[in-house]
Amino acid sequence: MMMSDPRVHYCCLLLTAALSMLLWWPAWADEAHFAEHFNERIEVRLEGLSGEALRNVQGLLSLVRAQQQAPQETQAVLSPPLIERLHQRGFAEIRRALEPFGYYQAQITGSLTPPSQPGQAWQAHYQITPGEPIPIDQIELRFVDHAQDTPLLRQLRQQLHSGLGKTLDHRRYEQGKQQLLQGLQQAGYLQAQFRLQRVAVDLHTYVAQIILHVETGPLLRVGEIHIEQEGFDEAYLHSLIPVRRGAPLTLDLQSELRHIFSASGYFAQVEIERLSPDPATPDLIPLLIRLQPLKRNRYRARLGWGTDSGVGTQLDWTRRYLWDRGHQMRLGGVWVEQRNKAALDFLYTLPADPWLGYHLELAARRQGKDLNYGDVSLDEGGQTRITHQAISLRLPRNRSLRGQHWSERLSLSWVEEEYDLFEVLFGNLPPLSQEHIASVLGSDRALLAPAFKALVPGVEWTYRQADNPLHTTHGNYLNLSLHGAHESLGSNVRFWQTRLAAMHIRPVFGNDRLIFRSDWGYTDATTASVLGASLNRLPEDYEFRTGGDRSVRGYRYESLLPREGITGGKHLSVISLEYERTLFKDFSAAAFVDGGNAFNDFNDMDIKGGIGLGLRWRSPIIGLVRLDTAVPLDEEALDRFRIHFTVGPEF
Repeated sequence: MMMSDPRVHYCCLLLTAALSMLLWWPAWADEAHFAEHFNERIEVRLEGLSGEALRNVQGLLSLVRAQQQAPQETQAVLSPPLIERLHQRGFAEIRRALEPFGYYQAQITGSLTPPSQPGQAWQAHYQITPGEPIPIDQIELRFVDHAQDTPLLRQLRQQLHSGLGKTLDHRRYEQGKQQLLQGLQQAGYLQAQFRLQRVAVDLHTYVAQIILHVETGPLLRVGEIHIEQEGFDEAYLHSLIPVRRGAPLTLDLQSELRHIFSASGYFAQVEIERLSPDPATPDLIPLLIRLQPLKRNRYRARLGWGTDSGVGTQLDWTRRYLWDRGHQMRLGGVWVEQRNKAALDFLYTLPADPWLGYHLELAARRQGKDLNYGDVSLDEGGQTRITHQAISLRLPRNRSLRGQHWSERLSLSWVEEEYDLFEVLFGNLPPLSQEHIASVLGSDRALLAPAFKALVPGVEWTYRQADNPLHTTHGNYLNLSLHGAHESLGSNVRFWQTRLAAMHIRPVFGNDRLIFRSDWGYTDATTASVLGASLNRLPEDYEFRTGGDRSVRGYRYESLLPREGITGGKHLSVISLEYERTLFKDFSAAAFVDGGNAFNDFNDMDIKGGIGLGLRWRSPIIGLVRLDTAVPLDEEALDRFRIHFTVGPEF
């Protein structure tokens, strides 16, 4: 056997490669010529459509997709013959894109114009007359394995008919089917499914028929509910569950139970599992709830600063659950630099009726703050310490009215408060001078050093609605409170008071916002006059002052009060209008005007105003961060301008 010569093999390989290049050379040349000369552009114009129908046509039309493709290697394949084929294909694509909206008799004319000069685009034009949408002639809804005339099924049938309307719209058809299944599942038919679903379109008579056969399956109900947990009374935990054995096992029952136990504030983890039913009662589904409690104690410490409060600190201790029925306790203290305010709070919470959404609160508070001559616009004087203490019994609960949810809080408070304005007015004088002035004042000296004791019943309603809690573009906030005191209830003072605070946020010009804020207060109380100053016969904690970050900007915090007042006013009126314009991404700028004051007489309101500009940053974690520069419109204002800084959502 002879061995082949390697040189022969090598020559054969070279000859084969050369022949291959010669054979494929025309294809390479054509492709290079194709890429060089066929980089065509297309402009597509559609007339006669708008809204979702237009967008759907644009999404399905091959010419439009080709027009929107960016990579050059993709545009290189658009040759004139291909453009003409895509244009002819467009007539069928438009008809197919209009069918989901019920348009089955669309009239379409079109033209395709090649470029007249190099570099110009092809012009594709379609004139579309969609015609009348096809009417629905019949809706056949049949429930298999279930009676046809139960109230629930009649209601679902009526909802489906009203939801689909009189003409065929495949979008509403799909939504109607989904809502029908959800309605059955919410009622306890968790195994419901479509056995037959069909839309029949007769183009000859131009009517449509909808045929839906639903296999409902058995009605599943709640069986025994078992709870795995430690540390809580079993009966109390069962009282939190809003359903009992035999109730329909709805689609969202598990998520609802998970929310109830998580919102209680006792549990770090909530797991809910469906167990296998007893063969004797296959429609009763047992549930198992596993609860892992939070740590009993929570400790928090905060340090902050604000243009209103200055430096501040807060410490608190929360005992998340006491005993075995969910009692809670919180003890906390706060101090802020502004007027050297300090407060100590105690709160004890007793669960009352979880199904009605309310509980009992026993609260106690002791606070103090300084009042000096500068706070009442005097050039000299002294200061006093206003001490306020209150013990309150409160009943918060949730309410619902015409589909709107709001909160209500009933309260009964025993309030004690005392201070000495004589020290503010004359604390800088020598003791002998103070004794002389006190003797001249006589009985009026007691008016300067009140010791209020009042039993104050009250009620408060709050409504909040926001499309986004961190950055609201459409929202409303309302807070109305009423409270008062009378000698017949053991108080040494008589007054009643109402206050209404409101905020409305609306979108304007796309992403911009318009914010309207108002705060109104009225008090019926007696007023005494001593040394030309007005002294209201009610605790200072219930008097009104304004000015600051969230009030009348351009003025110091709570620096606005009646000219003749010392501690505050009986009435309040504040209005603010703000326009916020988006700059880019999470930043926006604002322009605002504020006005208002606290006063004792409606004939002497002395409204103060402020205008300014601000910068906003929408933080994804802490909400809106606001930085405002405001100028007071009062020539007698102490500050020529003020900077205000606040963090957090609007309400």
